Amino acid sequence: MKIVAGATPNQFVVEATPSIVGPALERAINSVGKVTSADHSSGVIKGWGKYGLNKVKMSMTLSERDGFTLVTVSAKNGSVSSSPSRSVVDRVKDALANDGVAGYEPDRVGMSKSALIGSVIAVAIIVFVVLNLLGL
Repeated sequence: MKIVAGATPNQFVVEATPSIVGPALERAINSVGKVTSADHSSGVIKGWGKYGLNKVKMSMTLSERDGFTLVTVSAKNGSVSSSPSRSVVDRVKDALANDGVAGYEPDRVGMSKSALIGSVIAVAIIVFVVLNLLGL
């Protein structure tokens, strides 16, 4: 599917009708996470995706504009940084653009294995240091 930029970073336009984009968007979300609800009558699809150990909740609203579909995205993860949310939305858009392409494998985690392992080790070290400072 051909995707063009939208009015804001949280919007994009797909050159197809919502009846075609909806099921393809569900497949895209399921390729990087999971769809939790889909109401095609209102054009709202909710789900989540992973960025490392973070879970990013998404809500995508589809509305028809002259034979095209405007997709408005709301993604939240509770992190101070917006990187996890941007990563998940970018990977969903990439999976949507490559829907039906043979051999395409989406990135399910959004970060390299070494970065993920490094994050886990850093958290373990911080917990260890804090416990030692508290005398536990």
